Amino acid sequence: MTGGFDDHLASARRGDPEGFGWLWTSYAGAIKGFLMARGTPEVDEVVNDVFLAAFTGLATFEGGEPQLRAWLHAIARNRRVDALRGHGRRRRLRLAATEGQLLAGDGEADAIEALVDTDLRELLAPLTVEQRDVVVLRFVCDLSLEQTAEVVDRPIGSVKAMQHRALHRLRRKFEADPYLASTRRAMS
Repeated sequence: MTGGFDDHLASARRGDPEGFGWLWTSYAGAIKGFLMARGTPEVDEVVNDVFLAAFTGLATFEGGEPQLRAWLHAIARNRRVDALRGHGRRRRLRLAATEGQLLAGDGEADAIEALVDTDLRELLAPLTVEQRDVVVLRFVCDLSLEQTAEVVDRPIGSVKAMQHRALHRLRRKFEADPYLASTRRAMS
């Protein structure tokens, strides 16, 4: 399908599979990155839940591309909370169902996902939850200040302040770590 944002959005609203495919292809990667950076359990399931909610709610959505990105990230943030609430319960049920049997999975993909997830979470560990959300939305998901403020439901001034404090805290972390400081000097 060729066309601009409005054409693709209209196609998705009509229930056209190509329109849904465009929506998924255009935004699923950013949503998954946001959820992974926040340590969301069963991230692929949550991404699917986000887009199911988006597909069913698309008729009520109003706005352009920036508003759509913010809307999708707000859905993702809410679905993440739901996933955290249900994760322990589902994990216990899965363990009980296997009765000691190992579950097969894609070991390589799981290992790579765990490394990326762990590294990013360790990097962002000194930040508050709110600061992490702002940094991930701004720099991983590439949302504007306005979009980020909409997703986290805070005024733009608060988002700017959180971003400033978060970057200052991360800068201090890099300066305090001998390896990171020497790497930064070598790259300058």
